Amino acid sequence: MSDEMIHWLLQSAAEHPDLARGVPPPGVFSPAELLRLEQFRFDKRRREWLLGRWTAKQLLRSHLREQHAFDAPLDALVVAREPGGAPTAILAADQARKTGWPVEAVEELPLIGSAGEQPEGPPLTVVGVRLPVSLSISHSNRAAFCALLPTSGANSRSQIGADIEQIADRSEQFRTSFLTPAENQWISAAAADLSNTLVTATWSAKESVLKALQLGLTVDTRRVTALCQAAGDLVQWTPVQIDCDSAILPHPNADDGVSTAAFYRLTGWWRVEDDFVLTMALLETSQGIEKPKESIDGEIHG
Repeated sequence: MSDEMIHWLLQSAAEHPDLARGVPPPGVFSPAELLRLEQFRFDKRRREWLLGRWTAKQLLRSHLREQHAFDAPLDALVVAREPGGAPTAILAADQARKTGWPVEAVEELPLIGSAGEQPEGPPLTVVGVRLPVSLSISHSNRAAFCALLPTSGANSRSQIGADIEQIADRSEQFRTSFLTPAENQWISAAAADLSNTLVTATWSAKESVLKALQLGLTVDTRRVTALCQAAGDLVQWTPVQIDCDSAILPHPNADDGVSTAAFYRLTGWWRVEDDFVLTMALLETSQGIEKPKESIDGEIHG
């Protein structure tokens, strides 16, 4: 990869007694985040939000320790949402000043970026600075997976997408409705005992790609083809061959500070962890591509 590596973390609700009970651990969430938590109507969504944010904050703090020798309190690391739904990381103003961020970088930022998604009541905001990282969070059956990519320098326009799915038997109708003919042919050619794993991985990889594109499931998943290689040890990160409809790729222009000649590259990986599949997809512009991918750095908990 360019000069930075992807960092990732997998956590389960069982790792913290408060999360197992569906309540926020002390010292983890900011006042605005706690108010946001009160707005969720359904227990399942509340638990997913708690676990996903807790995982993202753990990963953010680890990144700041390693890269900036700064140990931020978890409640000073706020995970907000961009207008398109992607998570964004904010460091609270008091901690930002301690680390020497310029005063002009501090601003009042919305916890939820899109006005159309705001719950009833006054908008929730956080005063702080945006951290130069791309984040992606996913949940499945009381597990949360988060990926982080530093986005300073050449990687400033790169975006990461991550997904976790529990391996399951999915119907032929599912495969026809959501997978491409090339994907189904690829899966059918593999060993029969890998079928459920590969169908799950293919679906998950598509979700990661659409998250990296900041589209989510707003487009037909068959506009993305993800061929998950199945050779070797599947508990190690393995490449995913990605092809997608060019119409859903970003279209840069001079006003964005990106040359119209810039091109985009999507790279993917997948692996198995217990009965889950983890996938990641990285979207890069030509400006961010300097050399072939080398490694993925991370740590598993759970």
